[in-house]
Amino acid sequence: SRRGMADFVVLVGEDGSAAGVKFVSGEEKLRPLGDAIGKLSFGALPTPARVLRRGTVSCEPSGCSFILFPASHARPVQ
Repeated sequence: SRRGMADFVVLVGEDGSAAGVKFVSGEEKLRPLGDAIGKLSFGALPTPARVLRRGTVSCEPSGCSFILFPASHARPVQ
């Protein structure tokens, strides 16, 4: 079962779609969830720009959730 946590960085386009998703850290078995995150809609942005967002996937036997942090928490990734 998928149980654990992992951090991802998402580049959100002005239309609210994910323009890119990168696994940052956490349980390696959760890395494939990046594909599902890339299909999410994050809501249209008020300006014609892209925004870098960081989020955490948390999985329990009952399912997984993805929590986004404020844009100020999206640090550059090596």
